[in-house]
Amino acid sequence: AVLSIDFSADSSLMLASSEEEMQIFDTDTWRPIVDVPSLGDEDSAWATFSPDGTQIAIAGNGGTVALFDLVT
Repeated sequence: AVLSIDFSADSSLMLASSEEEMQIFDTDTWRPIVDVPSLGDEDSAWATFSPDGTQIAIAGNGGTVALFDLVT
């Protein structure tokens, strides 16, 4: 089941997360373009783009928060 969906500020990307995986999709083609790394043993519960679209923040069910840089 999908747990969270977020769109980049320009709506060109969509971030979708479930208990098993998290992916970023190109909204022109709706194809996945990035598989986001997991939080290890902890299930991801929520994710969002930064306002400038260069990072995503992920929160896990156990309280872990991680930032991933999308431009490097």
